[in-house]
Amino acid sequence: MGSTPDSHRPFDMRVDSEVPTTQAYLIVQDVSFRYVQNVTRYIHRQLRSYFGDSAALVLTSEIDDVRYADGSIVFVIGENFRTHQRKPGCKYIYLNFSVVEVMGSPFKLSRIGWSAIRRKKRMLQEKIGAYDAVLDYFPPQTRILERRLAVPVFGFAVGVDLGAASNTKPLAAREYDLCFVGGMSPRRETVLADLSAEGLSLSPNSKVVFEEEAAKSRLCLNIHAYRSNHLETPRILGALASGTPVLTEPSFGLDTLMPPSCAAIARTDQLVRKAKQLLNSPTELQSLCDRSQAWYHTTYLPDAAGRWRKLLETLER
Repeated sequence: MGSTPDSHRPFDMRVDSEVPTTQAYLIVQDVSFRYVQNVTRYIHRQLRSYFGDSAALVLTSEIDDVRYADGSIVFVIGENFRTHQRKPGCKYIYLNFSVVEVMGSPFKLSRIGWSAIRRKKRMLQEKIGAYDAVLDYFPPQTRILERRLAVPVFGFAVGVDLGAASNTKPLAAREYDLCFVGGMSPRRETVLADLSAEGLSLSPNSKVVFEEEAAKSRLCLNIHAYRSNHLETPRILGALASGTPVLTEPSFGLDTLMPPSCAAIARTDQLVRKAKQLLNSPTELQSLCDRSQAWYHTTYLPDAAGRWRKLLETLER
């Protein structure tokens, strides 16, 4: 039996292993939920919009602990789930949030980065036989997986649902200069230490909900854990959903996600200088925020909702 945070619950999220019979289930590994809770809520909202309010969100330690009806469509988030037993007539759809292929220039990837990608790829390959389709978050990677995996692969639009927690506080009134939430690595520690040495205030980086800290910050920082050029879509969109502009390292696929004018981009050795420049220029920072918010709310979110509807129509056939 799983559990879920009480805060920001815009939907009737069922967290018990016994749930009413529904056509669609979103089953999430409980240990994964805290990392993707607001993305999960967004996906659940898309399922409820299409399948109806009976679509259930279930948090659990193992898929086989959940009782669901024969003939259901079962969406799964959680790379560490053990292989489940298939039930008659059910379709099992795995949502992949990991980088499992090398994209762009291989020379921009460190040895540790290569190792992490190989490990994630093995994990996906080991579980693929239990699923009828894979949904992948990263369009350049999706095109590769379509050719290489033995099951159908579709792209899905990442979204973030903050419910009543959406941010309206002006940038100038926020608590921190910069937000970074994520695991530490030497390259991240170096940049954050340099920012602190410049007198900039930083949000907590662990044991917190990313979007909540982003909403308290004037600028959100995206730094890869290891030398890499892969796009961290949930982090960037989570910042925009929180009403916060983004400063990021160059990332493969960023130009296909959003217009170049909607994020500040700087090489790792220039991140501190660029952060100071933006924070010392409230007009420039606000302009960046306004552009990114206009794109996110008027272009990206409507397009994402349409993509989800077409995707679910395809999967239901």
